[in-house]
Amino acid sequence: MNATPLANQNAATLLSVENLKVQFGVPRGGFPWSGKTTLRAVDGVSFDVRRGETVGLVGESGCGKSTLARAIVGLAPVASGSVRWLGDETVLPASTSSTTRDTSRLRRDVQMIFQDPLASLDPRMTIEQIVAEPLLTHGQNLARTDVQRRVLTMLERVGLNAQHLRRYPHEFSGGQCQRVGIARALIGEPQLVICDEPVSALDVSIQAQIVNLLRDLQRELSLSLLFVAHDLAVVKAISHRVLVMYLGRVMEFGDKRDVYRTPRHPYTRALLSAVPVPDPAVERARRHLLLRGEIASPLNPPSGCAFRTRCPDAIDACATQIPQPVTHGANATRVACIRVGHAPEEAPLANS
Repeated sequence: MNATPLANQNAATLLSVENLKVQFGVPRGGFPWSGKTTLRAVDGVSFDVRRGETVGLVGESGCGKSTLARAIVGLAPVASGSVRWLGDETVLPASTSSTTRDTSRLRRDVQMIFQDPLASLDPRMTIEQIVAEPLLTHGQNLARTDVQRRVLTMLERVGLNAQHLRRYPHEFSGGQCQRVGIARALIGEPQLVICDEPVSALDVSIQAQIVNLLRDLQRELSLSLLFVAHDLAVVKAISHRVLVMYLGRVMEFGDKRDVYRTPRHPYTRALLSAVPVPDPAVERARRHLLLRGEIASPLNPPSGCAFRTRCPDAIDACATQIPQPVTHGANATRVACIRVGHAPEEAPLANS
């Protein structure tokens, strides 16, 4: 996988997420009669996606990254916050203030590729029907021949052909099913595609093919991508900017080069130190940052900084202050840590 070209920093902002919160009521002790406690799956996340760029969204399992992605398209309930599309007023599908027109527009312009390629496809529909469905749903009033032509063109773009039109999902491999999912997401000509761990269920060789396909389609169709993953090597290959989450909160958000070469947040440094380096000599010489303990329960998160119970740089103030993302560096990397600039400087922990 070749390096991703730099994105235009002056490009228009397509998607703007501001202080988004997603909460779920969970029975205490697992019993419905014992009352409910609040699980804050996403806790005040803010970020933006520019035209033509890829924003990588990373973090450990359970950090809320997939919930955030689903909330943007209305597949998860939103407690508060806003999602703005092209600078308009809030057009979040789950918002009571959204009009039907706003909702239809966002769902047409923002599409999603799901983690499990086979589970995301209707087993009763042929590949032609699956890929054509967005065209019919959004009422583009196309003739049947036009729909068939566009479906075939899109399938060929993702590496499939006319022989696959009448087949069913169970006849395909995981990589082929994901190509069908990509074709379905792109057939309606969206401006932003949210990729919810699109390669995590695939073999490594197939992962590289799908990542390269997404990058080629992005350049060809001028797409923006929000790429959710837990594999930092994959995120590095495809992203322009990277957003790091922990327990529903933003830890660091900035240009890929800054995040990978000079990570400022201790959690980002720990994630990067866990990425293996192919050169054995370099790998043996690296200093690995081992985190103590386990990730806290989102039902009972730590006070103050969510990461403080595992952080090697934590001080007493971290237990009382909730750090807000503050801009650092020439490329305006945002870091949510009160110790930035005070903790010892760290050497880069990943190949740049």
